[in-house]
Amino acid sequence: MQAYDQLAPAGRADLRTDTRYLWAAVVGFLAVHVTLAWITRAPGIETGQDDALYVLLSRSLAHGEYRDVFLVGAPPSRGFPPGYPALLAAWQAVAGARFDALVLLSIVCSTVALALTFALVRKRFSSSTALLCLAILAVNPYLVDVAGQVATEAPYAMFSLLALWALTRTDASSSMVVLAGVAAIAAALTRTVGATLLIALGIQWTLNRRLVSVPTLAIAVAVIVGLWTSWTATAAVPAFYLADAAFSASGGIAHSLPRELVYRAVHNVPTYLGVILPYLLPFPAVPGTVVDNVLGAAITTGGLAAGIGVFARRWRPAALYLVLYGALLALWPWQVSRYVVPVLYLAVPAVLIGSGWLTRRFGASWERRTVLALGFVLALNGTLRTARMLQIRRDCARGTTPPSPTCVHPNQASFFAALDYVGKYTPSDAIYVSAKPATLFYYTGRRSIWFRTAVAQDSASFVPFLVRSGAEYVLLASLQASEPQLANLLRVNCTAFSLVESFPPRTYLFRLRSGALQSDEMSCRALADYRQANIGQDFSLGPWPP
Repeated sequence: MQAYDQLAPAGRADLRTDTRYLWAAVVGFLAVHVTLAWITRAPGIETGQDDALYVLLSRSLAHGEYRDVFLVGAPPSRGFPPGYPALLAAWQAVAGARFDALVLLSIVCSTVALALTFALVRKRFSSSTALLCLAILAVNPYLVDVAGQVATEAPYAMFSLLALWALTRTDASSSMVVLAGVAAIAAALTRTVGATLLIALGIQWTLNRRLVSVPTLAIAVAVIVGLWTSWTATAAVPAFYLADAAFSASGGIAHSLPRELVYRAVHNVPTYLGVILPYLLPFPAVPGTVVDNVLGAAITTGGLAAGIGVFARRWRPAALYLVLYGALLALWPWQVSRYVVPVLYLAVPAVLIGSGWLTRRFGASWERRTVLALGFVLALNGTLRTARMLQIRRDCARGTTPPSPTCVHPNQASFFAALDYVGKYTPSDAIYVSAKPATLFYYTGRRSIWFRTAVAQDSASFVPFLVRSGAEYVLLASLQASEPQLANLLRVNCTAFSLVESFPPRTYLFRLRSGALQSDEMSCRALADYRQANIGQDFSLGPWPP
């Protein structure tokens, strides 16, 4: 701590140069981030489906409702919290509904989050450390990637960092207390994991003995966040995150909660600290070796632990938030690298500062050298990965709806070709079964039945279920790991379906056969080909890996 404690007052421009150069560098790094995010932005609404869902929900909110319009009957939506759709709806009222305008919102949010990170690290530590962190984060390929998408990561990061920024000024103005609470609630309504920030805020105010702020926050959380959580919990089909929380990572539904939580922690913590976080920071990776993995994991684990310790003494709200966020990831049934992206804004400063603190016993110069060397490695490797992402995406022909085949994976291109056919040649009131119902509706206006319910049927009940539901068409692609399960149900009942059209390499459109449609066995052959083609396929692979 010696090197940092010598800075007085905290946040002094310690670059030993005119502060104009400091702010020029800050603006420069922010401009680089904006440019990279814009150049590498997504080409349109893709097949991940979350982007289509958010846009459709924002349109529903604009009409005073909150419904899943892509499903038959347009039931009330209980899957995603309404914060981001509301933000999108407000943004579209000003900037319009074009896809590039929607992406611009994410870029603005990511840029604000970077600026807040710089301001916070500068205030709590030093200008040089803050500028180094900004340089690393501005070129980080994963932050650049999410900034160019219609996604919640950038808005969530902006709201969470705004809350932390306001917390540093709670002694100066009561309005900052309100801002911190509002921003934290907005974060929780953008991504459910924001509940960890609310808890951190409550603990911070309790420790600071803000006897009015804590109960006020509790009431606001109970009214706003609590009502939404209660609404989703009482749904006939549970919200995604509630269903996931009840799932057993060791297989099936969790029965013994303590045993299940221990199992998750034992499996998740080494993966996040040893693989996911080092890769996202990003540490260099050498194919075919384990030395880089071990070294990256050691630096990440030691630096993060020490950094949180330093934060606990100098920036307690950030330490509380990182610990609570990490605890939730450790106890969640799924290991998803994207969950880490919104906290990279804090994880990078923590690892840098913590690594420097670990070497300070060798002298203040060692501390500075460690921070600079580690920062240089992360900035350089981030630049190289982002440059590779730029190279991969340079041939993308943007501006088409749906995205051009030059911009997407072949499996996505075949799915979009199928959507074009559906929109042109099938009845507008036809009902579908598809693993991507929101994307299907976004581009064609065709509604679907609930996919999870369809694939939950057994081979004997599947066709009668479709008949009762009014579903006439089945769109089978190769975009989701559950689609082979749908294919198996179709294959067992293949004579009950006719093949309408195939879209290479692996997308098929089937129609439930009526008495007027003759079975020609083409559907059976197509399903056999689909099964063979998808053996060993990794459905998690995206088209543009950074």
